[in-house]
Amino acid sequence: NVELKTVVAEGVAKLLVLQRIEEKSLLINAILLFFHPATVGAYRMRQCLTIFFEAYAERFHSNRPPLAHAYLGACATIIGTEALHGLPLFELTRWVISLTEEKDPQMWDAREHQLGESDRTPHDIIAEGLLSLILNESHSPLHRNMLCRGMRYLRQINRSNSELMKKLEERTK
Repeated sequence: NVELKTVVAEGVAKLLVLQRIEEKSLLINAILLFFHPATVGAYRMRQCLTIFFEAYAERFHSNRPPLAHAYLGACATIIGTEALHGLPLFELTRWVISLTEEKDPQMWDAREHQLGESDRTPHDIIAEGLLSLILNESHSPLHRNMLCRGMRYLRQINRSNSELMKKLEERTK
């Protein structure tokens, strides 16, 4: 029943945004639900989830890393579940990158100069996770290609994190 699923999604979204519950699997499932073709006609649910994800990412910057991790969990689920292979990985990647980036370029410039060697931005988390998924040769070339295309949109990577930069350089040769 679409109405029941919508009410449940709305309730879970409210609990997550108010930080009453912190469950990674709920974020993963919300992402999968949002992008699943079966929910295309569920306008109220889609609207609720759209507002939720924007509010969740913007309310506290500390929500962005869990969102990045949930995105990677959703990608792994999509790739590992044949019934979900039709979900749009490339669009999902662009969407989460947009949600987790600093919207004001001047704010990012100021923040980037304050990042230490071990600081990880949400885009660092996404970059490392995508590299792992891309380099896993058991995944289909189509999935790996979609994830590679999505990496082009990562702009806010901590370039002072020499370990991450070394990984990126080694793995993209």
